[in-house]
Amino acid sequence: MKMFSCFFFLAAVFSLTAGTPKYVFYFIGDGMGQPQVEMARRYYGKLNMDQLPVRGSLRTSNVFFGITDSAAAGTALACGVKTINGRLGLDAEGKPVRSVAVDAKQAGKKVAILTTVGINNATPAAFYAHVMKRSESRKILEQYPAAGFDILAGYGVDGMKHDAKLTDFVTGASYRKDNTTAAATGSAESLEKYGIRVIHKNENEFFNMKTLKNPVVVYFNFKYEITRGKSKVRPLSAYVKKSIELLKDHPQGFFMMTEGGAIDKACHINDGAAMLLELREFDRAIGKALEFYRKHPDDTLIIVTADHHTGGLSFYGNKIPADYTANAEGTIYQAYGIKNTDSFADIMTRLKKKNISVGKTDLARLKYVYARTNEKNRAATMNEAIRCMIDFRSGIYWTTGSHTNEEVNVFAIGRQAEQFSGTRENSELGKMMKALYK
Repeated sequence: MKMFSCFFFLAAVFSLTAGTPKYVFYFIGDGMGQPQVEMARRYYGKLNMDQLPVRGSLRTSNVFFGITDSAAAGTALACGVKTINGRLGLDAEGKPVRSVAVDAKQAGKKVAILTTVGINNATPAAFYAHVMKRSESRKILEQYPAAGFDILAGYGVDGMKHDAKLTDFVTGASYRKDNTTAAATGSAESLEKYGIRVIHKNENEFFNMKTLKNPVVVYFNFKYEITRGKSKVRPLSAYVKKSIELLKDHPQGFFMMTEGGAIDKACHINDGAAMLLELREFDRAIGKALEFYRKHPDDTLIIVTADHHTGGLSFYGNKIPADYTANAEGTIYQAYGIKNTDSFADIMTRLKKKNISVGKTDLARLKYVYARTNEKNRAATMNEAIRCMIDFRSGIYWTTGSHTNEEVNVFAIGRQAEQFSGTRENSELGKMMKALYK
């Protein structure tokens, strides 16, 4: 049976290399389990990813058959190997493995890595770094120039708040000082030293670019779509659209990995409203790839998947309130505007203004929770309790704040897409992506 399955895997690899697509989009919804996708369908209707006709699924366990983290899962999807949780770009023995993005670059493609979390967070880092611990924020980003990618864009840089040398490396602050000062700090190197343009003060610098003369790193601090408000930071779909514009005329084509990273963050705190808005924006980004595909159907491949399921979400029925996301003023801890100084009557007044009904059983539960709060934790606790109340009567349940081991979806369309149907290990998908460039 093992030889039989190996034969068909090799056959798939040979078939893939026979018609390598010129343009490859690889979408990874971090924490986007099958229930998250289904809940988004129930709330928004048909998704862009539903237009991808080829369907499959992935088993997401790490090398020990345990529940994966994003580092091990990202490494499997990027590099085609199972590994130990926490490791990036390394196999289970600690040996470096190249990612599909590096393979694409060496094959002459332009490469873009886009995310809604830090540019050195686990999933994007799996495509260019090799470290034993995903927490090694500076070491991760210091390995980026060697990959030679053309665009790296995301919402912030992990570790910059507490690592001055990382800040200097990214912003070039130390690099631009006189040599004596730079030598004294020991941090004279910078992304700029490698000819990489860093954009982090004015987003228009990136969006006004007509051509990509040098590699570019773009980052702006932004957290959740649910807290967007009047933020000038553009959404993920805008970054996908602009990256396509900058890369599409390259004679050899491009490879683009796009991560919906904050889907995972929302699920970790069991915030269904925040998750839905993140997933919708991720799906809008897929829509930009589909627009490009329709112009180049014979040369384009789009793959959509996830690294793992987060939150143990289960969803029953079709009872999500129409204003489930609109009612929220922020993430689960700020969702309904409750303040630490609010009396219980104040809270009931706020809910009434939002047309959120509170039945007798709900009222008793909220009073019970309120009695156990104080002015230090009242806002967060009561906002969360109200969200839990709405989730419960809407048939939305969360079993954990961590990852789980359920299978995740695969959607595909375009050149060689038919190869990606069926159920397989996440590392097998990574191998198949790498095989595109062998």
